Amino acid sequence: MLYFNNIVRFRKWKVFLILGLFSLALGLKVVLKTLRLTAAQLTDLQKCPACFGLSLCDAILNNKISIRHKNAYATFANLFGSKNVFFGTYGKEKVVLKKLAHTSELEAFDKMLCSDQKLLELCVTNSNKKAIPRNIDFYTRVIREITSDFTSENISNLKLCPITDHMDDLLYNVYANGGKNEKEISHAYLWTMIKINPEPLVLQILPAEEGWPVPKYFGACGRLVVEEYVGPSLSNYYSEPWIRRAKISASLLEAAQMFTYRNPHFGFYLTDISPDNIAIDPWDNAKFIDMENLIVVDKRISNNNMTSEWEKLEVNDADFDCRNCLAFSPSDICSHRYSDHNYYAVCQHLLAQTTSSSSIPGGLLHDIPKDILTKHPDLPNLLLQCAVPSSVYTRIMAGNSLRKVLIEIVSSNI
Repeated sequence: MLYFNNIVRFRKWKVFLILGLFSLALGLKVVLKTLRLTAAQLTDLQKCPACFGLSLCDAILNNKISIRHKNAYATFANLFGSKNVFFGTYGKEKVVLKKLAHTSELEAFDKMLCSDQKLLELCVTNSNKKAIPRNIDFYTRVIREITSDFTSENISNLKLCPITDHMDDLLYNVYANGGKNEKEISHAYLWTMIKINPEPLVLQILPAEEGWPVPKYFGACGRLVVEEYVGPSLSNYYSEPWIRRAKISASLLEAAQMFTYRNPHFGFYLTDISPDNIAIDPWDNAKFIDMENLIVVDKRISNNNMTSEWEKLEVNDADFDCRNCLAFSPSDICSHRYSDHNYYAVCQHLLAQTTSSSSIPGGLLHDIPKDILTKHPDLPNLLLQCAVPSSVYTRIMAGNSLRKVLIEIVSSNI
């Protein structure tokens, strides 16, 4: 009888335990559902016009853009994470939602607004905060932030040099996308993005719709921007078949050529290239997903502004023993119409066998198959000359030749 009672008690305890766990799981599910962020909650619209714009507010506020919550971990990461990068969907497209800075950086920016007497019109706690701040010359502030005076502190990671005479030409697409916003507000958005993170500006200056190797930019609402989700980062392709890596490498070299030469008026030089800042789309094309750091060289300068070195190619001869350093001289890049910096960055830090960053041991083109080497014995030398050139123009010539060889190899192995 005692044995029977113990069995009953055990079974009751087991039933209560199961019911308790079920109730806990159900309660947790309800809590997580309550905690799930929406895109609208991320906008911080009350901080405008010290924000990134309003072009996508209709879609965000009407829940046309949703944040993906795959599991409990993702929900808590979205809610309490400081990186402020979220993944979602916009119609049938996968997108990335960014606040463009860590929470601490955004808080520091807001504190600066409220502590600067000249910027009090933008302070969110100011009872006299104005929708259109008439007393702030944002245009002058924008020019100051992108100045070519690289010795200044706290200047933007977007640089325009050696002159700013054609800044409005550079920002043509940005103005066009701004719609009917008054200039005071448009320039406030410009200034805010340049101060916090100029990536949205760059994605409009170099739109994906025109073939530039960057994510598509959908727009902004308050302190939130929405971009195309391209795919996994370059680091995930280190162990892929060599032919696939060759195709990706060819697209990286094509990007170096485009950023340097495609625009007849401006040259664009990437100053923060790493495998984590590059994503690969479903067709194995590389796209640069972190465009916060960029030097823009205005190629149209007058004779009075030209240095004696202006028409000579700037060759990046940085310390090649620094394997993990993307070394360069901003002043050298800005004092020449053209630089081979983009080729240096791609070959030296992503592709080359002996000189690439330790994050890609042996470079993306590591372990070239023997049959490929037999047919293309010049491949290793082209790669080396692109990374560490033996003379002026060698790096660009080698980089372009390497791209052609890689395209030929890929085409013949499809």
